[in-house]
Amino acid sequence: MNLYRNCLLALTLVIALIALAAPDGDRESVQGRAIQLLFLGDGGHHDPSARVVELKHALGKEGIFLTYTENLGDLNPGNLARYDGLMVYANIGGLSASQEQAILDYVAAG
Repeated sequence: MNLYRNCLLALTLVIALIALAAPDGDRESVQGRAIQLLFLGDGGHHDPSARVVELKHALGKEGIFLTYTENLGDLNPGNLARYDGLMVYANIGGLSASQEQAILDYVAAG
């Protein structure tokens, strides 16, 4: 089951990046406003909190803003609905069924 969860999270990141790479005409829901992304990290050895600082600097210039969290509780429908995309740079092995479903529903909703 951990392999499934890790694959699901990796797939979510890929989908978020594909959505951001889409031509402007394909992003009608965010056209004319800043793009808000939720960046899920962890306290791991790859130091995602440092990576998010670098990404904020680079992407902020393009109108793409990141909110960093290490709280798996943020993976719920109400919170995810606030964002245009989800980026994951974390080793996570303990998502609840409701968190998994929230991510699946979020991705399915586009």
